Amino acid sequence: GIPVILSKDIAEDFIQIDVYNNYVRNYKRFIRRDMRINLNEVEETKPMLSTYEIINMKYPLLAKGYIEDNKLSLDLVDEDNLKEEVLSSIKDVSLAYLDPCNNKQKEKLIGVWVLRVGNRTYAFDVYDGELLFSKIDS
Repeated sequence: GIPVILSKDIAEDFIQIDVYNNYVRNYKRFIRRDMRINLNEVEETKPMLSTYEIINMKYPLLAKGYIEDNKLSLDLVDEDNLKEEVLSSIKDVSLAYLDPCNNKQKEKLIGVWVLRVGNRTYAFDVYDGELLFSKIDS
């Protein structure tokens, strides 16, 4: 299957149990129910952007994050060399679903391209390339 990532840190795990003096004090379960969406009801099929298109569209954002993470000076950066370094720092590209975690009923998961670049993780909408999620990994 395709992994689901959470856009907010509302739950570190899908089950959380707080135990105090051998008693359960708090129990949380984070679940998603099948909404039984009929694929015939989906309005129109839009073409997905490729990872190459996403990287080209969002290169300035990726470069900015790379420069910040590596504490580079903009005055001393060679643009051609920077592009090669930024592209080389891409560790992983994968397809996932993003759960917006807005706690609304019938909330749909969003298809995203997940890019792990250096110490950062980005999630871009597969259809329009919009940045939906970003975090700095520790």
